[in-house]
Amino acid sequence: MRDAAENFRDCDDLTDAEMTASAMLSMFRPQGLDEEPLMDASRALAAARRCSDPTAAAGVAAALGAYGPPGQRGRARNLLAELAAGGAAVPEWAGMLGDVVPRRALLLADAWGDDRALWIDYVRGDGEVWGIGMQVNAWEGGLARSFLYGPATEDVATAVEAVPHSSVSEISLADARAVALEGLEWRDCAWPPGDDEAGDEDRDDEKMRALIDQRVGLLPEGGASPFGDPPDPDDIDDLFEVFLDEHFAAAPEMVRDGAGWVVDNACRFVDGWCDMDPLRWSPLRVAMLLVAWIPAEVVCDDESLDMVESVFPKWLRFVGEWRGLDEELLEMNVTKARESFLEMRANAADPSKRSATTNILAGMIADGVDFGDEAEVQSWIDAYDAHPVPARR
Repeated sequence: MRDAAENFRDCDDLTDAEMTASAMLSMFRPQGLDEEPLMDASRALAAARRCSDPTAAAGVAAALGAYGPPGQRGRARNLLAELAAGGAAVPEWAGMLGDVVPRRALLLADAWGDDRALWIDYVRGDGEVWGIGMQVNAWEGGLARSFLYGPATEDVATAVEAVPHSSVSEISLADARAVALEGLEWRDCAWPPGDDEAGDEDRDDEKMRALIDQRVGLLPEGGASPFGDPPDPDDIDDLFEVFLDEHFAAAPEMVRDGAGWVVDNACRFVDGWCDMDPLRWSPLRVAMLLVAWIPAEVVCDDESLDMVESVFPKWLRFVGEWRGLDEELLEMNVTKARESFLEMRANAADPSKRSATTNILAGMIADGVDFGDEAEVQSWIDAYDAHPVPARR
């Protein structure tokens, strides 16, 4: 209650109050998939009822009434009404907190459909239109992050349309709900509340999470994500064979196999790090594959890296043309690949860039371990586990 008194006393308007309330409400969110919140909402309401500071009491009641656990919102609103009826100096914004009506939703995207954002605006109780935004990037599987609270969709659309290779499309409020809920569910799996590994941006997002959840919860149900499902694996296999026949039909079997290895790793990358669509490529996704994923996850010698440099640009052209990607955008992908090859080689040679598993495999290869000999593999692993950590590769 002391924190509430200090925080809400500095609120000059409804916008400040909404952001302050949302940040405070993080303590009432479960701290993990199977964990309890830091504080029980009913305990906070009991403290607000006893509090002699009307700003603090009204702030807590209004915040819980708008953004709190659903089972406690009615009690919180009743307390706020009691405070006002009793003559307490309730701030003007307290009665408008969370009082909004959904208005319009937009999807913003780059030309590759990889960088994506959702923007939804609402008419507030004070008559102003304010929106919430979140990134739902394809290269992150649609995970919701980088929350914003800001202008109406018209202002956002004007700003985005001025950016080259960008698009703005209006979607239904029900579809917006489907996109947001899918992204928030994926976010909670990746970074549960209180996750020590979450970065500063993710912790800032958590301060807005109560507001985001309340706004999304007001949207109508029954929608569906407009992004669609990933390509069918059988269709990918068919395209893969067409690609090999088109570019490597006359090549020696070893070269054809090497080309297949490159495309297979590109598919593994999008399955594990992105959205399971190996036909979608953007400059960012190209760079992530070459300078981060391959060095971290693949044991590569110079011959393997030569194969990546030879085959991957061909794959980019093939899938770009198959999808009908604009020639300028396709060339940007290929250019980014060529710009990334030098860094790819440097990172592939640096053990610190590799995952633990990749370093182990590299060590086994360097020691000439026969992977077909189970006893030899186990013997090498036993010896590796016996080494002190600083002595490991």
